[in-house]
Amino acid sequence: PVSFHRRVLPPSGIAFASTRGRELFAEALAAGTLHCFFKLIEQFCTQAEPAYCGLGTLVMVLNALDIDPGRTWKGPWRWFHEGMLDCCEPLEDIRRRGITFDKLACLARCNGAVVDARRANASGSSGVVGGSEGGDGEGSPSLSDEERAFREAVRSVCSGDNAACCGGSSGRVHRFLVVSYSRREFGQTGDGHFSPVGGYHAGSDSVLLLDVARFKYPPHWVGLRALWRALCRTDPDTGKTRGYLLLSARKPGESRSDVLRVALRGPAGGGSGGG
Repeated sequence: PVSFHRRVLPPSGIAFASTRGRELFAEALAAGTLHCFFKLIEQFCTQAEPAYCGLGTLVMVLNALDIDPGRTWKGPWRWFHEGMLDCCEPLEDIRRRGITFDKLACLARCNGAVVDARRANASGSSGVVGGSEGGDGEGSPSLSDEERAFREAVRSVCSGDNAACCGGSSGRVHRFLVVSYSRREFGQTGDGHFSPVGGYHAGSDSVLLLDVARFKYPPHWVGLRALWRALCRTDPDTGKTRGYLLLSARKPGESRSDVLRVALRGPAGGGSGGG
């Protein structure tokens, strides 16, 4: 049978461990836009199956949020792993074809996260093809309201602004951003994929994707406008555009039904990912 040992990262991405990748990291660290990185890197994992990108990403985030799963992993230890995320879709189905955006949001809510799911609007894509750095930034008049909202979500999560408004008595000290996107926008193999966002570099207008398919591509930086276009691509399995999830932990004393009531009033998402 045919087998592979990794893939070469296309020029649209900058490998995290490369010289330029390290420069971007150092500059982002100095600028204070890696707030989300450190809690995520403590939990960085490789997805257990080729189509488990959604589950691998969600396990990283749930553990980074320090949510107690309420059931054991191995021995006496309560800890999230992909094999316990089966309440919204059978694991065998996910293993074969991946998971949709809506089902991933369902899994996050069922396992104790507060979820703000937002689908990308294709009308917000400029259609401009660009590399991994530079390009039109936040001041560009071509940005749609939807893309501006996405950029603000990236800025908020990566700078930790949400800690001030969501911390303290509320207990939501950390919030994380998960993107559902098409790899094809970056010239990568495959299509639908989920990744957590690990940081933002303002000078190059790029974000760090902590890709859980580490057997395929390393963590890498990509242009933020290109990432938006990747979110706007239609998922052929659902006929919907992809999108992003903002995830935080429930407040102390807040029940799962309280979270679900809030979620039902919020926007819905669409799209699938399979590595």
